[in-house]
Amino acid sequence: MDLDFAVLLMRTSYAVADELDFTPMNDFQRDFFLFRQKEWDGYKGALSGTQQGDLADPNYFDFISFAQYATLTASMRQGRTLFEELQDANGTSVLVARDGKLPSDNRELPALHARIVGERVLAALCDKYPRLAPTPTATPTAAALREGVQQIATLFEMNDFMLTSRVRLIDEGGVELALVAPATLWAQQVLRLRGDSPDDFEAMVVDAHLRRCSVNAQYTTSITPTEVIHRWRWGPTVVA
Repeated sequence: MDLDFAVLLMRTSYAVADELDFTPMNDFQRDFFLFRQKEWDGYKGALSGTQQGDLADPNYFDFISFAQYATLTASMRQGRTLFEELQDANGTSVLVARDGKLPSDNRELPALHARIVGERVLAALCDKYPRLAPTPTATPTAAALREGVQQIATLFEMNDFMLTSRVRLIDEGGVELALVAPATLWAQQVLRLRGDSPDDFEAMVVDAHLRRCSVNAQYTTSITPTEVIHRWRWGPTVVA
């Protein structure tokens, strides 16, 4: 997996959490460390050869992204609107209040976090690959939306996020994206089983692109031993 891309996904997820001000980030860092230490031995035992700390190894990225999103979900569930946050090793702290423009209901945080992460990652891909990234249109056709999703899949594949992918239109209005052996195959399944927010970065980015095209489509996900399959449905009257 491309190291810069792996770092982009991890850092964006962390940075957006920091901006949403639902927990002291020193608490998050502590909880993240403790959680991954608790889970690491069992994961490593099941996958021999996985090197701790190697983000370019899809097997390790699968684990560390799982740990990050499990910790993020727990922090969002217990989110606070006012707290003290440490600033340095000397114990300097500041009082942080959640911006009034942000939701006060913690149940709204996971969707907002995913939305912003998707927008940030899409923007980064568009900046890095201006000729290959999807171009939004205010009046999209189904074929144009399929092409946009295919372009996103291609960019993820170029960064070795998965082995390959398939994109097809769905009858009655919609699109399906299937990823073969994505780097988060295990994590997406386990996070959903736990009831946590999934680290489905590809779906976050597709969502962001569809919003740029003024298409509001919900997606469902199914997972097989080798694939993650997302299906967005917008209905026959939404898109030409």
